[in-house]
Amino acid sequence: MYLQSGTLKETSDCAPTNGYYFIPLYDKGEYQLKIEPPSNWFFEPNEINLNFDGVNDPCSKSKDINFFFKGFKIEGKVVSSGTTNGPENVLVTLTSINDKTLNLVTTTKENGQYEFGPILNGQYLITAKNDDYKFSKSSTSFTVEENNLIVPDGSLVISGYDVSGQVLFNDDCSKSELVNFKSKNDYLCHVTSDKTGTFKFKAVPTGSYSIKPHYSKFDVQPKEVKISVKHNHITLKEKFLVKGFSVSGRVLKSVGGSGLKNAEVFLNNGKVAVTDGDGKFTLDSIKPGKYHLSIRSENIKFDDINVKLSPNALEIDDIYPSEFKVCGLVTSTSGQQPKTVEINSESDDDGNNIKMAEAKVDHETGKFCQFLKPGNYNLAVKLTDFEKSSGMQYLPLNRKVHVRNSPISDIEFTQLRGNIRGRIIKIPDSAKGEEMTIKLKRKNSLVAIKVLEGNKLEYSFTDMMPGYYDVEIEKQTWCFEKEIHSVTVTSAETLVPDFVHSGFKIKIKSSHRTSILVTNNNNNNTSDVEFHRELVLEKGDNSFCIPYSMGYKLKPFGCHGYDREFYIIDPNSSEDGLILNAISHDVTGFIKSSDYENDVFVDVVSNGQTTRLGGPLKGEKHPSGVLYKFSHRVPENQLLKFVPVSSKLLFQPDFVEYRTIDDCANNVIKITGEKGLIIEGRIDPPLGNVKITLKFKDGSDNNNNNNSDQNGGELLFLTKDDGKYKFGPLKSALNFEVTAQKDSYVLTGPDKNGVFKAHKLAEIHVRVVDNATNEPLQGVLLSLTGGENYRKNSMTTDSGSFVFHSLSPGEYFLRPMMKEYKFEPSSQIIQIREGVTESFDLKGRRVSFSAYGTITSLNGEPESNVLVEAIGLNSCSNLQEEASSENNGQFRIRGLLPQCEYQIRLKTGSDVNVRVHRLEPPNLFVKTNMGDVKGLELIVFHLVDQMDLSVHVESSIPEHLKSLKLKLYKETEPDSPVFTIKLDTLAGGVKNWGGPQTQERFLKAGLLVQFPFVPLNKESYFIQTESSLCKQAYDYKDVSVHFVADKTFKTFKMFFEPEMKAIDHELTLGNYIIVPLIIFSILFYSYFNKAVPAVQNFFGSLNQAASFSFAKEERNNGYNNATNNIMDNVSIEPVLVPTTTTTTTKRKTKPRKT
Repeated sequence: MYLQSGTLKETSDCAPTNGYYFIPLYDKGEYQLKIEPPSNWFFEPNEINLNFDGVNDPCSKSKDINFFFKGFKIEGKVVSSGTTNGPENVLVTLTSINDKTLNLVTTTKENGQYEFGPILNGQYLITAKNDDYKFSKSSTSFTVEENNLIVPDGSLVISGYDVSGQVLFNDDCSKSELVNFKSKNDYLCHVTSDKTGTFKFKAVPTGSYSIKPHYSKFDVQPKEVKISVKHNHITLKEKFLVKGFSVSGRVLKSVGGSGLKNAEVFLNNGKVAVTDGDGKFTLDSIKPGKYHLSIRSENIKFDDINVKLSPNALEIDDIYPSEFKVCGLVTSTSGQQPKTVEINSESDDDGNNIKMAEAKVDHETGKFCQFLKPGNYNLAVKLTDFEKSSGMQYLPLNRKVHVRNSPISDIEFTQLRGNIRGRIIKIPDSAKGEEMTIKLKRKNSLVAIKVLEGNKLEYSFTDMMPGYYDVEIEKQTWCFEKEIHSVTVTSAETLVPDFVHSGFKIKIKSSHRTSILVTNNNNNNTSDVEFHRELVLEKGDNSFCIPYSMGYKLKPFGCHGYDREFYIIDPNSSEDGLILNAISHDVTGFIKSSDYENDVFVDVVSNGQTTRLGGPLKGEKHPSGVLYKFSHRVPENQLLKFVPVSSKLLFQPDFVEYRTIDDCANNVIKITGEKGLIIEGRIDPPLGNVKITLKFKDGSDNNNNNNSDQNGGELLFLTKDDGKYKFGPLKSALNFEVTAQKDSYVLTGPDKNGVFKAHKLAEIHVRVVDNATNEPLQGVLLSLTGGENYRKNSMTTDSGSFVFHSLSPGEYFLRPMMKEYKFEPSSQIIQIREGVTESFDLKGRRVSFSAYGTITSLNGEPESNVLVEAIGLNSCSNLQEEASSENNGQFRIRGLLPQCEYQIRLKTGSDVNVRVHRLEPPNLFVKTNMGDVKGLELIVFHLVDQMDLSVHVESSIPEHLKSLKLKLYKETEPDSPVFTIKLDTLAGGVKNWGGPQTQERFLKAGLLVQFPFVPLNKESYFIQTESSLCKQAYDYKDVSVHFVADKTFKTFKMFFEPEMKAIDHELTLGNYIIVPLIIFSILFYSYFNKAVPAVQNFFGSLNQAASFSFAKEERNNGYNNATNNIMDNVSIEPVLVPTTTTTTTKRKTKPRKT
């Protein structure tokens, strides 16, 4: 065990039989456990970081910290033939001959080395593989037996390597004579380049070689390349080049399509050719190299490409257009063109639209154009939110365009309007009554109103914009089958479904939701018509339609109580309707039991008075048992206590309290009843102080019990000398088990009669005393291992003793341990027989001592978690101990050797005492002379970790300060302010400082803004102003200041100086007219003959603009009376406009991810 500083703290050997180890911990802190096995033995993990805090660490939770042996290491080499080394990146596979499931793979590293691990004992096969290499020996087998293994050299051998380069064929290396080849030295072999210009010499042994090119038609450079073959294939970096050739190509309209004529071909931005009728072109006198190739043609775009031209590639791949020009025209009847046409692509598998582009519409001509890639597109006129809300629409809604191999220029969109008509169908012989109102609404906003008087039953709305409309009818005393019809204007004529008169209205205002029975009032009804109907009243105002105009009797029924049994209402005389107020409400509940009992009652306690709800309750069969239902009607705000009563059932809960509300409460009282169960038994032979546990397996407990102790989902019973136990009454439906326990006894059972058999086990009693004083030693760690996988670590009590109970016969190993002590004997092997108690006395000798002290702050408060260390001095300089202060500020540094002097100081490090600045005194020097050092006192000083920040804001016009906000940001998060403050809040406080002159004087001096503390973390921040002044009226810029949080205090000044803009006079209609009149007069006298047509067009434009302005004004007043309609008989697609929202939020459509 090591400290974080790397100092060795403790060591422990593992037990030879089972590998068990233990190390005692005395001080909280961070440690590191490391295992030191023989070389190249694998354990997992190799080291473990342990944060010992006494609460959440594995030791405090009694969890083992284990190291697991995984196996040995196997290493070897893949070598080249005739050498002791080999190449990298050869695939080596290890498989088990016995266990076919093991299959490990690695690659060779430098010099062909490979290794596997961890590997357990067994027989294995190693195979080397690389598709580029030829092996003379590719596999070997071996056996691993209790140690690491080195595979002998020469077990895996590569015979040779390939040499390749640019310009050769795939033929084998030929040793035949090469015609017309001249060289000073004889060549070993030759190959010929293939059509891609590649060559390869296969299986060349390691060594030095030279390669020379030979091409009779061209000059090839370089003349010679020298190489050295080692442990890998070689691809020549230097290429053999040939000079001078011609290249041809084609430009096609599409894949597999016809050629594009008269397209210009550019090479490196210089025009070099024009395509013929078949789209072909030729490039002459080309030298090998990389070129930039581009094609240009009217209304067609091509992507520029980079090509590599060489004698081995004399044809350029076919070239296709990337985009074609698509154009169209938008015709508007309102005199104002839309701005854009939206273009969506049908590109996904579901045919969904994906937005591609927006084409701008010329505001004068209405034309638009856009280059598009080949594909299927949907084009639609894009409207603003205002245009959509006003119902503007263009035909078609979507225009499908298929871009294939040519430009498109015939797309058109036009605008549309329509009429809305409808009628009313009334009950025959109905009185004329008051007038009816027809309202036309669009998105809950009123568009137009029609009032129908007398017998007029038809209506119409003309010249409506396309879109969704609601048509609503209003008549106070009549009912209609449907009072609102929704229609969509998608053509020149739109018919509204008929409004059908269905009856007469009655109004009822109810305090609660309830049901009523409506019948004709026989006492005041001369009609022979019988009427009987049940209605449901909602809380609040209710309106119902009845078919006849006569008197009715209303009788409420349900869970509410009223002051009358029934009420009378007449539609002809009750204009205000009827009011129903409930004065009491039902509270209902039930008792559920698995068995039927005839003595179940419920008592209700209220204001000290007990009332029994009839009874006994009658049980009803239910899939889960028997239900006993009950009900109690009371006014609101009554505190009731429902108590179940039975001589045979246990209830859960015992009672239920409920305060009534102003409504019915259905099944709010739920109680469960079960028959009681008695569990009893005994210990054989009789034995006292045996703990009997009744444990509920489902995790619940039994609240209805009269036993002694209860612990969560368990009931406990401690036997007396007679050995008997008893539980009950208990819930009969619980799933439970009964166990018995007593130290040093094996208790088996219970049998069907609840009897446990008792058998005594062996024990070891250990007592530890101080060798010098013979006083008991408390806190000695005793470790006992052995028997059948038994192990236990425990500490001695204040009497210095501990008992190991319930031991099976066998051999045990006892080891004591306590810091600052050595024990005699240091360990002991004990033979245990069945049922025998062994006692042992151990003596401890003090060999080191402790230093005790207290750490406080300057005001005397105890400081916890401060880490201090004791460093040995002079001959003891290799010693170091440390300890952390507890919650009460006290610390104890253990393990100080006698006759050694120590320096006690604050422990330092990157993650240690991060908030502590220093200790006072910084150093304490102590010396242990066969005893502890006590009474040390240290004072801790903390680091300042925050910065004070203030800003002084001034303005030449003090009132402008009230419009400001100051926002503090981190430089790394400029979109999320850390803190925001409004200066009008600060400026508002000036109102309490005297009169106006005093307030003005204070504001002229500016405002001092104090920000919250900023962490002293050397991060970058900035403060920025934000004003609410209108940008149209004032000219100003937001002010910012940047700083780094590296000091304990910073203050800044900020000046805010807005300037008022000059106010432009609003142009009137006369201003707009006078300017063109002046220009018109000048042109008229200068060009009289040509001016007459211009004058006619000018006044025509004025007339059209005035008409548009008048129509806009009428729409704002809720009417639309435009008379011109050029689309009377045109049928169009439905518009996609929401009908229920009043505000349209513009969102970008995103494709769904699948």
